[in-house]
Amino acid sequence: MKFLKFISLCAMLLVAAVYVQAQHADDKPPPPKMPSFKFYDLDGKAFTNAELPAQPYLLFYYNSECDHCVLATNQLKQVMPVLKQKKVKVLMLSAENEDKIAAYYGTMGLNAFDNLEMLRDKDRNMHFIYEFRNTPYVILYGANQQVLKYFESGNIDEPTLKSVLK
Repeated sequence: MKFLKFISLCAMLLVAAVYVQAQHADDKPPPPKMPSFKFYDLDGKAFTNAELPAQPYLLFYYNSECDHCVLATNQLKQVMPVLKQKKVKVLMLSAENEDKIAAYYGTMGLNAFDNLEMLRDKDRNMHFIYEFRNTPYVILYGANQQVLKYFESGNIDEPTLKSVLK
């Protein structure tokens, strides 16, 4: 009986993994260079990529009600020491209202990281700029705003980060 439960659990996990990959199959990879954008900080101040200092950035688009986004955020927290060591600024971005973004920031413990900024896609342009349908959508940019890595399905892992950020 335990064996059947184990096999059933393995089958469900496999189906879930295939489903998540299939969801992101509709997403286009990001353009090779960071497109022009205007987002807002939680105080409502406009923020554009033209204002970004020359350093690497991890753009992480999420929705707080997305279970996979929560899992990817937990993965992100695990690799934050590597990102900080490599001087990568994390831009977490959502189209939700400021209250939901602030609640996610606190609930997920993201306020522990000084190299992370929460931004709002108030005009809901991110999906049009990057042509994706599913969240999370995670891209690592170099200091020259060129794509270093697109993390399909939002799966961020330390070995990949270390190899890309040599």
